[in-house]
Amino acid sequence: LLAARAPLDARDERGDTPLIIAAANGRHAVLETLLAHQPDLNVRDRAGDTALIAASRGGHAKICRLLIGAGANRALRNKAGASARDVAAERGFGVIVSELAAG
Repeated sequence: LLAARAPLDARDERGDTPLIIAAANGRHAVLETLLAHQPDLNVRDRAGDTALIAASRGGHAKICRLLIGAGANRALRNKAGASARDVAAERGFGVIVSELAAG
């Protein structure tokens, strides 16, 4: 993707960017590579989900920490009104809830 100089904000049919896809799937190495190119951390898909919300939904605590450390806005809510913390709590991911509450 990057070698082909594809734009970091390219979207699929759901409105997902490479950042959101990597976060949702727990792809740490891919996410680190994308972050080195300074993408918009708070970009949203069609449902209003950010990469942080997607990572929270998947239970990817390490990805959440990486996104928070890079400056992702943990207060943003999707179109359903849920924040990353709300999504993590709903799914029983207490470690992520705690990390999102800190700070």
